[in-house]
Amino acid sequence: MGSCAQRRWIEALPVGSVFRSGEVPGRSRSAVHAFLSRETAKGPKAALCDRLGPDLYWKPTRDIYGCPQLPPFDEVMRKVAGPGFGVAGHAAGRAVGWLTHGGEELVGVAAVGSPPTTRPMPGFVIRRRSNQRRQELNPVEVAYLEAVRFFDTCAEVGWEEALRITAATVEHHRTVRPDVLMWAARSERCDNAAQLRSRIAEVCDVVEGHLTPPARREPLPVWPGRPAVLEAAHLPALIQTGEDGRGRVVPVSQFIKDWAHWPDNRAAMCEREPTGPNRLDLVRIAATVHALCDRDAVAIPPWVWRHRWHEDILIYGGRPLNQRDRLNASPACEYHRVWFAQHHIMDYRVHGIWTGQVA
Repeated sequence: MGSCAQRRWIEALPVGSVFRSGEVPGRSRSAVHAFLSRETAKGPKAALCDRLGPDLYWKPTRDIYGCPQLPPFDEVMRKVAGPGFGVAGHAAGRAVGWLTHGGEELVGVAAVGSPPTTRPMPGFVIRRRSNQRRQELNPVEVAYLEAVRFFDTCAEVGWEEALRITAATVEHHRTVRPDVLMWAARSERCDNAAQLRSRIAEVCDVVEGHLTPPARREPLPVWPGRPAVLEAAHLPALIQTGEDGRGRVVPVSQFIKDWAHWPDNRAAMCEREPTGPNRLDLVRIAATVHALCDRDAVAIPPWVWRHRWHEDILIYGGRPLNQRDRLNASPACEYHRVWFAQHHIMDYRVHGIWTGQVA
């Protein structure tokens, strides 16, 4: 081979291709490694290929300015893990819609057998699985299998609510093959194998339309328009329906504003216990009420103590908790294991921005 065989080979690859050094032609392996080392050291705009991880490279796609884009996750994992891979842990819960937060420093990827490395790229870690039938599954099916297997840590909703979410996630209905998923689930070996197979069967029935998830046992409160003063008990309904703001942040922020502006109503605002399908939302609300009561000398209602999470997480956002978050947090956060800074319980129109004191 000529001295430029490596360059010609990479130039001939389709953009976005993922490869290993062993696939690159050359007079010797050392010559190939030397070429790849020189090439990846040129910088993102000039390099012909980019190093993703241990002995893993790709020919990057680029934007209109010539800057390389993020590597394709599926292509990288297909090269590293082979067939039957899919996200695991918190990432699986988020992929199927049963989890809204992320508390893991590394994104888990379930893979069959013994992949050549457990750290294929920065930020990812391979979780090895022994069930060979998983090799027939696509990434979405693996995500459901993982999320059901580790439901207690991969979901923030109860099982009935998880089925309701699955029923509403119609884009997955075209991807999940119930017969193949159930066939693979029968070979799973874990402590909760019987429960796993039962729940996967229910997921498959929902996807096929054979099972309609049960209606919520306790209907959330409904009212025409927003109350003049929000109560903690109103928040789950606002979060679910999207009224008075988008997502989870705006309804809780409005509650905090009402708390600041109606001091005579504070005890009544937190007297009734919130109920709803999302267990973590109830902990978020309880931690917020706890912090407000602590700061403003309001008696903490008994229901607040019943709501704690099983791991330390930020109240919003997908990144892991760090030491700075703990140092800046309200004292109530440690009990509920849901962490936020003091400004979460402040209204800028009433409190000083930095001191938290009444202006």
